[in-house]
Amino acid sequence: MPATPHARIPPHEFSPGRPLNLQAYDLLRSLIVNATLPPGIAFTANEVSAQLGISRQPVRDALMRLSRDGLVEVVPQSGCQVARISVGNIAPVCFIRSAIECACARAAGRLGAAEREGIEGQMGKCLMLQREAAAQGEAGHAAFSAQDDRFHELLCSLSGHTRPWEEIQDLKANVDRIRYLAMGRYPTLGALADEHAAILAALREGEVERCCTLIEAHDRALEITYVGIRADHPGWFLGGD
Repeated sequence: MPATPHARIPPHEFSPGRPLNLQAYDLLRSLIVNATLPPGIAFTANEVSAQLGISRQPVRDALMRLSRDGLVEVVPQSGCQVARISVGNIAPVCFIRSAIECACARAAGRLGAAEREGIEGQMGKCLMLQREAAAQGEAGHAAFSAQDDRFHELLCSLSGHTRPWEEIQDLKANVDRIRYLAMGRYPTLGALADEHAAILAALREGEVERCCTLIEAHDRALEITYVGIRADHPGWFLGGD
């Protein structure tokens, strides 16, 4: 492997009430998604455990899961490095995500009126928080990203199940990297919030097919968005030439 910079992990305080391997996974995934650890940067389990002040086993467990997510690749006899973003994976993930979310929107009619209205009310609160975060510019990116995920989690909860969102979470790690890098540029945060508002309005009005059309356009926009990000960071992407 060519000489590359090695990862420097920011200080982190772990909670005593949750398994360390899960916390290490969440931390490293977040650092990879927001490009604090960019594609190509190298590290070993020993380096990460030393920097975080925890034992190697939770770090190894986290790295194995990140490898399954496609975020980390093992380099024989050298350790690991952050994987490049697979262009070929973008369209299938966007397609599967929109299919799941549309199915959840169509299932909403099976819920009781009170439960459905409660979920839609929470989606409305998410939308309000998104607009507040958008008004903060770059300082609001992390908050917007969290409320973006929460909005889609609530959308999936209209199915009456937790599994649809869990499946999307397992699929979308690489897409999340593009989404974070694009934040505020392709399109603006305000435009993203407007798309969420249109989806929610269609849900509340019972216009399920219109809602699904909006979801598909919203979810699959990243198939175009990545082009601008790739132009800025050509070495971060794999395939699609």
